[in-house]
Amino acid sequence: MTNEEFNNLLGIKESYEMPEKLMEILTGENVIDFYEKLLNLDLDLSKDVLRDYFQAEHGDRGKLKQDYTPDCVCELVRRLSGDAEDTLDICAGTGALTIACGRSGEHRCEEVSERAIPVLLCNLGIRGMRGTVSVRDILTGQTKREYKMIPAGRFTRPELTEETHTRKWKRIVSNPPYSLKFPDVDKAVDDPRFSYGLTPSGFSDFLFVQDALSRLDDGGTLVEILPHGVLFRGKKEEAIRKNLIAANLIDAIIGLPDNLFMNTSIPVLLMIMKKGRNRDDILMVDASKECVKEGKVNIMTLEQINRVANAVSLRMDVDKLSHVATLEEIRENGYNLNIPRYVDTFEPEPVPDLLDTLAELKAINMEIDKTERELIAMAAQLVGTTPEAQEIVDKANDFYKRYLNEKNQRNNAAAGGDDRESKKREALPGRGDADRIIWNKRSGQISFF
Repeated sequence: MTNEEFNNLLGIKESYEMPEKLMEILTGENVIDFYEKLLNLDLDLSKDVLRDYFQAEHGDRGKLKQDYTPDCVCELVRRLSGDAEDTLDICAGTGALTIACGRSGEHRCEEVSERAIPVLLCNLGIRGMRGTVSVRDILTGQTKREYKMIPAGRFTRPELTEETHTRKWKRIVSNPPYSLKFPDVDKAVDDPRFSYGLTPSGFSDFLFVQDALSRLDDGGTLVEILPHGVLFRGKKEEAIRKNLIAANLIDAIIGLPDNLFMNTSIPVLLMIMKKGRNRDDILMVDASKECVKEGKVNIMTLEQINRVANAVSLRMDVDKLSHVATLEEIRENGYNLNIPRYVDTFEPEPVPDLLDTLAELKAINMEIDKTERELIAMAAQLVGTTPEAQEIVDKANDFYKRYLNEKNQRNNAAAGGDDRESKKREALPGRGDADRIIWNKRSGQISFF
């Protein structure tokens, strides 16, 4: 399906008209007919085919830090987030993570972007997925509207509802905006969701984590997609890391390749958190090289996804891939969870062949000698247009000759002189027929006559 085909189906000329028009269709009487026509565009319902359309035309990186989850990351999150049928997707965007987690079950999606909500509702409805969609600001906890997905044949359609949702979840997935600013963070000091500590106003990542943890059920799994700064930034965030580790909530950290997203090249990580863990270590996985280039972005192949998922499942040390870090190690590192501190992926470069290196060095030196001889010959041809200019030219030539003589004398002394070779000379053209440059190859002396 192309952007033009989708716009034509909506009856719009410009993509900026999409959110309002799509919402009008989804809440109208002809929504089932629209779904049928949309399916005729040969959609691949196994993934979020509307995501790229939306983020190319409507994604807000500047204000909302929106980076929508690519398919390979969705698949990896699905593999690592447990087998519960019901899913809570926080900062759901257009629903890619929810779609990856499966059509069955009762899902809840929460998203603050009014422009993303119609696409999210459409993605759920055309797949017949059940659950609720909330227009909600996670940081403030304020909910604007709630939609319930009502069965409509093989589809579901959105309907406004007054229902409230306070249940706990066995599986929570989330791709929150990275390092979003929250100027009013101090006003949340009494918010019970943020019991592990408040973040700096410029980095709200751990507030999203804590909101999710407040709704995670015992024995449940939370997978958060986060920037690497949460692993090592100090002060308030360091205190939060200590508290999360002390509560035995962090199960694994997986560093992903860079350039996986459409609108940003920054690398991110998966932080797996669990309630009721029966172990007190943290698995560190460096999957930063598990990718291949596809067009302008990197992707993780199914083989690479399997390799990472297996590393998490086996939970053991694998050279240059994973390490099980003990609490003692983590304390020794000052609660810094930066992955390179625990997984060494250094690949030493092969030692170059000594003879090849010497041959290359000899060639370079010969080229330098040749260039210097050519330069002194060209300098000798310079003639000043005034007596003052000629004086400058003569001084420059004298200076350069002394520089070359000193340099070659040093080289000669370092290499060991040979008087038998000192008489070998090479004549080079100078400023005219009566002016020649003599270059003594062995001593390095230069003279004019």
